[in-house]
Amino acid sequence: MDISRLGVNKAKKLRILSIFLVLVLFVIGNAAAEYSFEIPTAQTTVEVESDGSMTIFVEYEVHNLGQKIDYIDIGLPNNNYTLGDVQVMLNGETNSNIKVTKADYEQTGLRYGISLEMGKASIATGDNATVSVWIPNLRKNLFNATSEKVDEVEQEFAGFQFTPNYFDSKYVRGKTKYSFIIVFPPDVSDGLAYYYSPEHWVGEAQPEAWMDEDYCVVYEWYSENADMHSEYVFGGKFIKSALTSTNNITSSSGGGSSSSSIDLSSIFETLACIFVPIGLFVWGTLSIIKKAKKETIRSSKNYFPPQIKTDGEGIKRGLTAVEAAILLETDMERVISMVLYGLAKKDVIQVKSMDPIDVDIVDPLPEGLYEYETNFIEALRETNENKRKTKMRDTMHRLILSVSKKVEGFSLNETKEYYKNICDKAWEQVEAADTPELKSKLLGDNFGWAMLENDPEKRVNETFTGYEFYPPRWWWRVDPGYHRPMDRPYNPETVSSGGSSDEKRSGSSPSAPTPMPVLPGAMFARSITDGARKIANSLVGNPKTFQSSIKNRTNPSPVYSSSSSSHRHGGGSSGRSSSCACACACDSCACACAGGGR
Repeated sequence: MDISRLGVNKAKKLRILSIFLVLVLFVIGNAAAEYSFEIPTAQTTVEVESDGSMTIFVEYEVHNLGQKIDYIDIGLPNNNYTLGDVQVMLNGETNSNIKVTKADYEQTGLRYGISLEMGKASIATGDNATVSVWIPNLRKNLFNATSEKVDEVEQEFAGFQFTPNYFDSKYVRGKTKYSFIIVFPPDVSDGLAYYYSPEHWVGEAQPEAWMDEDYCVVYEWYSENADMHSEYVFGGKFIKSALTSTNNITSSSGGGSSSSSIDLSSIFETLACIFVPIGLFVWGTLSIIKKAKKETIRSSKNYFPPQIKTDGEGIKRGLTAVEAAILLETDMERVISMVLYGLAKKDVIQVKSMDPIDVDIVDPLPEGLYEYETNFIEALRETNENKRKTKMRDTMHRLILSVSKKVEGFSLNETKEYYKNICDKAWEQVEAADTPELKSKLLGDNFGWAMLENDPEKRVNETFTGYEFYPPRWWWRVDPGYHRPMDRPYNPETVSSGGSSDEKRSGSSPSAPTPMPVLPGAMFARSITDGARKIANSLVGNPKTFQSSIKNRTNPSPVYSSSSSSHRHGGGSSGRSSSCACACACDSCACACAGGGR
């Protein structure tokens, strides 16, 4: 046996084994270097403009787990947009290193969409970044939706469905706190904006709803258990007369492909248009009844815009008693009276008559008034009843939006508890006072905070049972039944003689003010409630109707429609990204599909 030959063979085997190990490590290394990322939070907003076009906003918080992310693909329903209008921000700032191009179908699998070439802004392994993209003036995405009767008149509606951008499941990991928002055109009022029940959605089917600063109806779906690889489908419809143009309503399918051959699927879709709505109608009717019961309980009280994002941290301090009343969703009748009482306490107004309302306002106005107080005064100046109601509604609407902005980012529950405690402490001070005079003074000094009590009339009655009440010295300004306390005129003869016997017995002096009339606590308790009711009735008419009109602006009830009958089929992944295709039927809907990922 040739010993040297054995050594050579062993060396060859070792070299081959080494090469094999290198190849294995290379393959493993490449596999580890594939795209892999998490999206902890994401938001998609579809804003329908007055001309029927759409503005799309998407924002992703990206945590990169794999190789650097040098491309991000975003699918769109069509290519009817201007590439130069697309805006991209990275971590809240414009980044000139990011190049926006139309998606290449062969590379991305996207029929329609854009690609963000990150360049020097690529997201490195282990890094976090927030990517924000605006696509304005996206056209031809609306379809003619099922008509509805509005005030017994048949009205035409325009609708749309939208599948937001998603990524290949082999690249994206984990759960996402996801928000999808629809903003309807400005002239779509509450009750004329409908939502379609979302498909494949993991959250509540019914969205939260409110009015934004431009009086646009807003619907939002939110879930902390969503993911970024599922093909969610959202949609809605609205009264067509709100559009300034119908040019963007199309019967063509935005993401589908046409064929002249016989398609069995179209036959099934036609049958579906007949039979599926029957089932949907039964299911939808039962759902609507169930939701209507919930809305009845909810009633018109909840006028504060819903905080559907994750609750913030800490307490928002510094709110006025009126702003705290808005936060606690105190009935609007009492909020209006609180503003009026506050202005009377500042010696700004005097109510001369309740019915019809007649108010004296100081001129010029003192400095330091709150914005809602000056807006309130402008409404008071209006002599036309209908215009005054409109101005008062606008004032309350702006006040509600102002408070919602102030508490944004803070813990809503903790903030509410904080102001409830202020109210409780104010009452504790009143109840702990030793004399009726001191009790009355403390209540007058803290009247605004005391009014946050759930039932102030009952609390006053309980606190002053067996006691006389001394109304605040400004009370005559809000109750015409009281006379203004006047200082007694100076009388030299009375002063020189040391005063009359009656004055000596009463302990008064020639210059002492005439006190407000003393009355039983129960009587004043009733006057608080009666006064609030009279003030509200005089200024806005029926308080419940007024509050309902406020709620319709700030927190409208979402309206469900089961008339959507489009059918979508999402595509799978191919190469660097996901593809998306859809087919629609019945309402001649325009599909809006999206996909992406690298």
